[in-house]
Amino acid sequence: MTVNLTLPDTNLNPESNLYTIVDWLEFTVHNYTLSDTIIYLLNLEEQDFSEIPGGKNGYKNQQLWREGNIFILYNDKPEHDRMGIHIIISGTGCRYYEQKKNLREMMANVMAFEHLYKFTRIDLAIDDRSGNVINFDRIAKAEEKSTISSLWYKTTYLREKRINDGIVIGKTLYFGSKKSKIFMRIYDKHLEQQKRKQHNKRETAEPLKEYVAWTRLEIVFKKQRAQLLARYMLETDDIGHLLKGTLKNYIRFLQKPKKSTDMRKRRWKTAPWYEKLLGDIGKLKLTTKPAERSIEDMKDWVKKQISPTIA
Repeated sequence: MTVNLTLPDTNLNPESNLYTIVDWLEFTVHNYTLSDTIIYLLNLEEQDFSEIPGGKNGYKNQQLWREGNIFILYNDKPEHDRMGIHIIISGTGCRYYEQKKNLREMMANVMAFEHLYKFTRIDLAIDDRSGNVINFDRIAKAEEKSTISSLWYKTTYLREKRINDGIVIGKTLYFGSKKSKIFMRIYDKHLEQQKRKQHNKRETAEPLKEYVAWTRLEIVFKKQRAQLLARYMLETDDIGHLLKGTLKNYIRFLQKPKKSTDMRKRRWKTAPWYEKLLGDIGKLKLTTKPAERSIEDMKDWVKKQISPTIA
C-alpha cells in the first residue's frame, strides 16, 4: 500500500525564518527480504546500494546508498531473522532522499502493515536562520543564570575551541539525558557547518568565514516516543502543535523579576522570546529543505565511503 503524502517546499514564517525538518530517521522492519525493503519500502533501486565492509549494531552486514547516508543493516536471510532489517537515515541522508523521493510517503510504506515495523528514533529540527527567535547565546545565558524551569533533570554545555588560536568552532546545549526517550539539543549550526568544511579541507588554521546567524533546535524522540511520533506524522503535515506541546510540557524559559525576592519559578513570567517561539511553532508545518550537494560534500563522501570499499 502506498500513500501519497506531499510536503510543501515553503517557509511558512518568513518574518522569523523558522522552518522544521526531519533530521534523522531510524526504524526496523520484519519479514521483508533485502530486495523488497529497497524496492517497495524505500522506493529506491537495488543497484544504487553497495555492500560495505563490516556490520553495525549487532548486524553482520550493511549496505550504503550511492547518494550517501542511508544505511541498511541486516543478517543472512533477513526475512527469517528475528532482528529483521534496520535502516538508518541521517540528516544529510534525509535531505538527499528528498531530492528524489518523498520521505513521508516512504514512512507510509513502512507503516502499511501493523506489527512488522518499529521506529526507534526520529529527530525533528527547527532552524532559525535569523537568530531573532532561537538565539544560542541568549539560551546559553538563561542556562547559566538558571532562568529555566524544566522536567528535564540536567543540562550539558559543550564548547569546542581550536587550540592554536582559541577560536570557538562549536557550541551545543543538551537538555535532558541522551539516554532518555526524549531530549533536546540546541546548537550553532553555522559554526558546525564551518567546522565540517574546514575539516574536509584539512585547513584547521584558516579563520572562520563571516558569521551568519543559524541556530538549530532539535528534539530527539526514541523508542516508544518515536513510534508514536511516526503515526502522528502520517495523520498531518502540521507538526507545529506536537512540537509546541512537547516544549511547553518539558521546558519554560523565564523572565526573572527585577525587584521581587520570590524564588518560586512557577510564578515567574515566561520570557517574551520564548512566548514568540511557541507562537511561531504553532504556524509551522513539516517542510522539505533538500540540501544542495557541494563539491566538498562529494569529495568527503568518496573519501569516507567509497575509498575504504575499494581498498
